[in-house]
Amino acid sequence: MRDLDEVRRIVLEALGGHPTRVYLFGSWARGSGSRISDIDGAVDAARPLPRGLLAEDRNLTVHTYNEELAEALYARLPEYSRLMKAWLDAIAARTAAGS
Repeated sequence: MRDLDEVRRIVLEALGGHPTRVYLFGSWARGSGSRISDIDGAVDAARPLPRGLLAEDRNLTVHTYNEELAEALYARLPEYSRLMKAWLDAIAARTAAGS
């Protein structure tokens, strides 16, 4: 938890009092994070934040959420599922043939 406390301190300091909600997700949110796991978080700001606020002089990676891209990827999930199943079936067939 010491790692999360440090991340919390860094994020709150970087936000500098801007009204936001910060969410934790991924392995740390599930309680399975380790020292080598990344820490996934999202910032939901009440108003647009100044450009570069969370990236300036920080050892943090900042990802911006793109609604259009997310919707396009979501729409393709059924296609990806079919491709993944075909790939896994091919691997299983090769493995069975080699046994």
